[in-house]
Amino acid sequence: MILLFVLVGWNIVFTDSQRILQEPKLVLSLTRTRCMGECPAFKFELYNNHEANYKGEAFVPLQGEWSAKLTTEQYSRIMKQFTESSFFEMEDRYYQEVTDLPSTYLYYADGEREKRILDYYGAPPELKELEKIVEDLIEKLNWKKSTG
Repeated sequence: MILLFVLVGWNIVFTDSQRILQEPKLVLSLTRTRCMGECPAFKFELYNNHEANYKGEAFVPLQGEWSAKLTTEQYSRIMKQFTESSFFEMEDRYYQEVTDLPSTYLYYADGEREKRILDYYGAPPELKELEKIVEDLIEKLNWKKSTG
């Protein structure tokens, strides 16, 4: 009887651990907010299982919710670009009192650290380049319309 409880308990722990290990983790996201004009507004998310989600809100070619899968090469390349950047040394926020600009939020997690940066105005060129790298990736992916 005790052996049965031990086996059942071990199976529950093993199953929960397996599910936790398989749970995709967010590693990168780029969000652009609306402005008073025709600013592109969207949210892009990339997970460690190479799956990506995109939600187009305004003034973007892809409206609604979409999903894609990165190749190993695409995933490795973008992760390397962020790993080799000084992302974690940048300020958390680049902001000045200027009206009607869209906000850009860039998030990156390397497994040990995570950081989200607000870019409203005055961001350094390296941050702008990382944002462009993500936007270029978004354009290259083979998006499929999400259902539901």
